[in-house]
Amino acid sequence: MKKQETDVVNVAIAKADTPINTFNMIITLLGEMENYVSKNDRILIKVNLNTPDGFPVNTSFVLIKSIIKSCKKAGASEISLVSYSNMGVKIRSIDNLLKINEAVNPLGAQLQFLEDGLELLDLIQNYDKFFVINQVNVDPLFDCTLSMMNSTKIDILNSQELIEQDVESDFYLKEMISKLLNIYEHRKPDLIINDLYYIMEGAGPYTYKDSNLIETNMMVGGSDPVAVDFITLALLEVDPLENSLILGARERNIGITDINNINIIGEDLEKSKININYCKKNLEDITIHNCSIKTGSTCLGCYHVAYHLLNIMRTYMTKDLKYVATQSVLIGKNPPEPDFKKNIFLFGNCAIKSTKNSSFRTIITSKEVIPLTNKIKSILNKKEPIKKLKTFEKANKQILNLPGCPPNLNSSIKLILNYYGKQQAPNLYLYHNLIATYYSINNKKVNKGGI
Repeated sequence: MKKQETDVVNVAIAKADTPINTFNMIITLLGEMENYVSKNDRILIKVNLNTPDGFPVNTSFVLIKSIIKSCKKAGASEISLVSYSNMGVKIRSIDNLLKINEAVNPLGAQLQFLEDGLELLDLIQNYDKFFVINQVNVDPLFDCTLSMMNSTKIDILNSQELIEQDVESDFYLKEMISKLLNIYEHRKPDLIINDLYYIMEGAGPYTYKDSNLIETNMMVGGSDPVAVDFITLALLEVDPLENSLILGARERNIGITDINNINIIGEDLEKSKININYCKKNLEDITIHNCSIKTGSTCLGCYHVAYHLLNIMRTYMTKDLKYVATQSVLIGKNPPEPDFKKNIFLFGNCAIKSTKNSSFRTIITSKEVIPLTNKIKSILNKKEPIKKLKTFEKANKQILNLPGCPPNLNSSIKLILNYYGKQQAPNLYLYHNLIATYYSINNKKVNKGGI
């Protein structure tokens, strides 16, 4: 999908009173669905199905149904939905819970499961048209969930151990951008819709305590994912040319990254801009009850996973931590000393290695003792023995290592749960078991309508 910057592409901004009307307006602005679907076309639609939380973490059912009906009306012979699993929950499990196939089968569509060994790039080759329908929410790495993030799996649960690197390196981000953009070097989507009719701000893209749903009544659409994401960022008052994913596309000469080559149709960009609250960039700003967070030099990999771990703790451990007097989480290379010497979590290899000689590693206590010579003298002189202050030093055993670069999110949650025990952390225990249950459902049930 490489384009020269002299090319001009249309990007539509639509605003209406319902999601269906907004979607229909986008399609009308772009020239009707018949421009994208020919008779007997086989259509593959990539959607967001991230967790069992439903909308707005996942693509809106209302929008999915509207697109299926529009494609059918335009003459499509086959329509398939597809998504990657995230947060440790398989798409088949999400389907079992949300009954997606049950909802779309009567409309002439089916949900396919990429965890069955299918690769999106291979799958696309079997279809005439490829659409990306993307739910926009805030995101800690890329400001918001752009359509280009919809092309591959970003599973922070299964983070891979990276080669030891300088914390200043952006290797993690480069690897992620490379994976996200790889598919677009081989196959360009025919239609992209960024749905921000409802958008989750504050903490995201999953549902956390600080998440807040706002209504914008708007969607952005077009045939160039880079241009659509560029205008989406501009609409959300983020400079697109400071976004690492847009810059990565520009470096590879993928899509349009010059606003002079983007023809905006529909709503006026400048008059439609939306101000939202984005994810915390400083991990120390994520406040957790009875918890002190200290960060040193942190690579983006550890930042990304720590961001989600801290938000999970803030969301699901609030009641648990009422009964924990003090807790400290140290993240990155050479973090400051913790405020307290008990319940210290060392997040990541850098934190573990760089604090080996830190004072919190040992507990120093003092005790008054009576030396043997003083005891003998006191007996002979019939006087009170003279006591001396003696210092004792022992290893601090109230330290929990969360290893990895970056650590595995699910493993970290399990280690914290094992550290406190289910009696002291019943809510975290419930959350962990709930995710484990969703995961095991995938292995026990096969929902009809999938492949």
